[in-house]
Amino acid sequence: MAMLTFEKEENLQTKYFVMANAEEMLGRSYLFLGDVNEAISHFSKANFFINDAGAGNTIWASLIYQSLGNAFLESKNLDSAGVYLKKSLSVAKNSNHGSLKQRVFRSVSEYYYQVKEIDSFTIYNSKYNTQLAKNTAEKRLMINSAYNSLNERPDKKSSNNKIYVIILMVLLSAFGFYFIRKKKKYY
Repeated sequence: MAMLTFEKEENLQTKYFVMANAEEMLGRSYLFLGDVNEAISHFSKANFFINDAGAGNTIWASLIYQSLGNAFLESKNLDSAGVYLKKSLSVAKNSNHGSLKQRVFRSVSEYYYQVKEIDSFTIYNSKYNTQLAKNTAEKRLMINSAYNSLNERPDKKSSNNKIYVIILMVLLSAFGFYFIRKKKKYY
């Protein structure tokens, strides 16, 4: 149903880009369900659409190539897997997207393992592990930073609240003593 809506898009570049992403998601779903042939069909459509959108060298294209390469790996079509994984690798290497590099390095190392090229497997498995460690460290730093900023705010608020409460109590006490003295003088 959504694909019919996307097909009505007038801007062809946007239309093909959105359809490529939808086809890629369908391919991942079929791959997860174990239907490799259907996954390859959707990834191939995604590949067609992403290139028609003029986005063949983007991180989105790299994800599609990587997914298509993984599907071919599962179907033991190693020649096709190599073609798409190498395309994905060429885009990922030039990006600053750590998660993409991690995924691609893992897939490429798996490809070289299956074709029994141990030297290349070792290189890309090492790159995968290095990127995994880097991504994990960056995520940990980001989480710690967010946690620390959340914890700092309540402390500042609670210390500010304590100050306000103390000031309020002092003022109330001062007014209380003032009125009590005034009352005693009145009586």
